[in-house]
Amino acid sequence: MSKRISVEDRLKKDIKRPVDKLFEPTTEEVKDKNEEVTKNTKGAWDLRRQTYYIPEIIIDALQFKKAFENKDISEIVREALIDSIDDKYLTMAEEKHRSKQ
Repeated sequence: MSKRISVEDRLKKDIKRPVDKLFEPTTEEVKDKNEEVTKNTKGAWDLRRQTYYIPEIIIDALQFKKAFENKDISEIVREALIDSIDDKYLTMAEEKHRSKQ
């Protein structure tokens, strides 16, 4: 039996690892993030919360990248996804959303 804590238990208990304290945002960073989201949600690329499961090592790597590059994790993930998705699929998605309007 594994001693690892499940995602559900972690969310329920809000368990933090010691390294997490190093990466907690300051009040200023939270304010900047909220302003950035407000700016970025105007236009064709509205933001929506979505949950995906990724390995814990990737989460830790994202935390380090966030600290060294001074970027929001959501921004890092968005950039990585956009870079990894072929342009033809992005074009198809944009056309789908244009047809809804």
